[in-house]
Amino acid sequence: MRPKSAASKFVAFAAGAATVIGFLAALGSAPAVADTTPAAGPADAAHVTDVSTASTIATTYKHKVVVDSQSSPTMLVQALPDGTMQAESDVVPARAAVNGVWTPIDTSLQKRSDGWLEPKVAAAGVRFGPGGSNQIAQVQSGSGQWFSEAWPYGNLPIPTVSGSHALYPEVFPGVDLRLTATDAGMSEVLVVKTAQAAADPQLAGVTLAVQGATVQQNVKTRTLQAETTASAEPVASATPLWWDSSSALSNADNPGGDEPQAVPTTSTSSSVSLDVNSVTATTPTYPVYVDPDWSSYLQADWYTDRAYPNQSYLDPPSDSVGYGVSGGVGYLSHAFFQFTTDVVAHKHILNARFNIHQTYANSCDTTLVQLWEYGGSTSPGFTWNTEPNQWWYADDQQGNANGGPCAPNPAWDGFSATHAVTSAAANGQGNIQLGMRVANESNSLTRKHYDWNAQLIITYNTPPANPTLPTFVSPPRTCSSDPLKPVYVNNGPTQPLKLQVTQTDPDGPGYGVNDGFYVYSATGTTILYSVGTANPSPQGQEQVQFDAGKIPPGAYRWNARAGDGIDLSAGFSPYCYFTVLDDGPDLPTITMPPLNVGDHYTVGSQITATIGYNGTQHVAMLALWWAMGKTPTIPVTATGGAPSCSPAPVVQTVRFVCPADPTKGTQDVTMAVPSEASTLSVTAYDAAGNPVKGTTTVATQSVTAQADLTNVADAAGHRWETDLLDTSTPPTSVSDADTTTTINLSVAATSVWTDNGDGHGPSLTYPGSATATTASGVVNTTKSFTVSAWLTPGANTTTGTFTALSNGSGADSDFTLGITGGNWQFCTRVPGTPSTTNPQCVLGSGATTNQPTFVTGTYDAANSLISIWIGTTAPFAYASHIVTGTPTPAGGGLLVGADRSSGSTVNGWSGLINNPSIYQGVATGNQLGKIATDIDPGSTGL
Repeated sequence: MRPKSAASKFVAFAAGAATVIGFLAALGSAPAVADTTPAAGPADAAHVTDVSTASTIATTYKHKVVVDSQSSPTMLVQALPDGTMQAESDVVPARAAVNGVWTPIDTSLQKRSDGWLEPKVAAAGVRFGPGGSNQIAQVQSGSGQWFSEAWPYGNLPIPTVSGSHALYPEVFPGVDLRLTATDAGMSEVLVVKTAQAAADPQLAGVTLAVQGATVQQNVKTRTLQAETTASAEPVASATPLWWDSSSALSNADNPGGDEPQAVPTTSTSSSVSLDVNSVTATTPTYPVYVDPDWSSYLQADWYTDRAYPNQSYLDPPSDSVGYGVSGGVGYLSHAFFQFTTDVVAHKHILNARFNIHQTYANSCDTTLVQLWEYGGSTSPGFTWNTEPNQWWYADDQQGNANGGPCAPNPAWDGFSATHAVTSAAANGQGNIQLGMRVANESNSLTRKHYDWNAQLIITYNTPPANPTLPTFVSPPRTCSSDPLKPVYVNNGPTQPLKLQVTQTDPDGPGYGVNDGFYVYSATGTTILYSVGTANPSPQGQEQVQFDAGKIPPGAYRWNARAGDGIDLSAGFSPYCYFTVLDDGPDLPTITMPPLNVGDHYTVGSQITATIGYNGTQHVAMLALWWAMGKTPTIPVTATGGAPSCSPAPVVQTVRFVCPADPTKGTQDVTMAVPSEASTLSVTAYDAAGNPVKGTTTVATQSVTAQADLTNVADAAGHRWETDLLDTSTPPTSVSDADTTTTINLSVAATSVWTDNGDGHGPSLTYPGSATATTASGVVNTTKSFTVSAWLTPGANTTTGTFTALSNGSGADSDFTLGITGGNWQFCTRVPGTPSTTNPQCVLGSGATTNQPTFVTGTYDAANSLISIWIGTTAPFAYASHIVTGTPTPAGGGLLVGADRSSGSTVNGWSGLINNPSIYQGVATGNQLGKIATDIDPGSTGL
């Protein structure tokens, strides 16, 4: 992570096999200006739940912020103002949650309303008895349950309270009981003041009764645990130790220069017994201190001693290191500490410091003490004889004589633990063990003592995530990871390249990141071009721009890598392969299929034309259209989207074809000539969207053809001449002009006929009449067909949809001819699409109410073209466009006066209809003129 206001700090990193210059060189970034009053963001706070919010507040308001969700009595996680994080891991509890705030422990005793004594702020709850009863203390486990400890020798006296201590005098003659609230719980020291007091036989087995918990002994370390319930976290009691006053520094809190030794201890499930007499038998210097304790929330500290090779010293209040001689006994010790490190797993460790409070040195010499990375799989509490000797790496060494003859004051010592913590973080370890030993273990002036409250302070950072989802924003392209299938772009004089990746930082969205974008040749690793995002940029979609004309034509690949001002992402985004094309292809050529002498093309009949192009110019799409008086608009430009034929675009009468093999140089296209005199127009686009270069960008070919007199003829189609009817007696059938396959038009006897003197004879009148139908199908709508009628719209047809002709026995009509929104409309239907939601429609000109109009719809299957024609002679009003898919085959016969949708008859016509007709082919303008005047369109001549 990195703060939005922090200056950039970048380092070198590798891109593939090449070395990428650091971000400053690549991006040309400069320090951003701090903004301490952002318009949006979290409010200032000293502690919050999550890392992301804490990080944002810390960098914005320039102070540390505690992350509550990751903190505990032995762990304090804070976001720092410089954008990093800090974790303080403590062997003993250092804080407690007070009203939701992590507060430093204060063991000063205060009296409760019931007379009991308790510390002001404690992670491990303890209460000391008020005296006057046998109650010594109550102790709380880490999971919240309490148990009590009692004095079975009578009522205790009223204690004297001083700071963290409660002194119960003369619990035995010449013996005081001194209770102390500690950071981890409590200690209880029996102070044997004289040899006479030590002779008391009661000291042979001083028993402390435990109520509300079961006492158990750890077989390996011989330490004790009190379990309130099977599932509760136990309260630990370290091996009870004793020391005397042979050292001037010794007192009830600390052995000073004395060497503490284990007190013989026995236990039952409800008591602990100390053999104090065995201690006094060694002729000690009085007073003698015997120190059992109860502790919670401890991580682990322990030491080993060669003088007592089988004794475990787990979680003692004081740890020993080095070699010294006392009372004729040589003591050589190693000390060990275990810390939780899961919060920094897989983080980048910037610094780690091991701090420990040195209380004693046996000389003025600054003899060296070493800090080692130790163990990893060892269990705390091993002895000198069982020590696994796993000294992996010496992190640091320091020489201090604190607490010694020449520097009598205790002081904190600091050691670098960066290597050890970095190793643990890289391996994702949940905890780490550190060991202390002296550099020269044969030197008897190296003995040192330390308090147990060691701490490990770690400063760390989470590198930003690898950039993802590389893409081109402009021109819009989806990246390709396949070098054999690059995307194509234009980077000419007017087209910049805008690249984008998606960027996140695991520490949260409040941090800015930088992304460097690097362009290489398609197979190389040398950076050819680079640019970086602003310094820093918000997370999300990171974009950069290479200016127009920056990257010359050629084959390339690009990727991106992120930085947060401290770290780089572990890797890069995926490669995006691309080719720059700037010029556009050559003008294509058109080759029509050859004709023998006397042969001709037929309107609507399928032919195959060959389009030629330069096979080395990455031609991706051909645009073809038949020009019949209108020039279509082609929505592909040099800076537009990449050409695509899947799905095929639909633009007016333009048909788009993608070459099956762009390198072949030719593409066959199946089509049909749409009229007697037409012009085929063709242009091309390369894969970058560049149009044909030069002043002439469209190739043309004039083509003539003859009308289809075979299919568009009464002998093959159907035409019903209502204008020739005698409607004095309403007819029930209209004869088909096709005498070969006659399909008459059935008309209900209740139909209404109107002859309004407009020259078109009787017409079916709607509404009010039943629809007219044929008994069987009249056309295959998957092939080319033409449908026409004279239509006179009623006055109410300016809004809504009104269908004059359709096919009608199926659930949905497969074509419709009529009016929608006041305009003439012809539609075909794609399979599975209801006619009411049919997208395959073409709108003609506006319909004039109460005026007879000859209206025709055609479907040209070879050209995938639907058209609507208005009128009887040229110039026709018409409109056309390409359709996608093949229309559904017609189900049922002709339906006059309505259409079908989802099984219902809908969109009833309003007005007059006469002379409907339908042919299995594409009619020419001349043929439409014949149909409109009751002439067989398959006849020759006028």
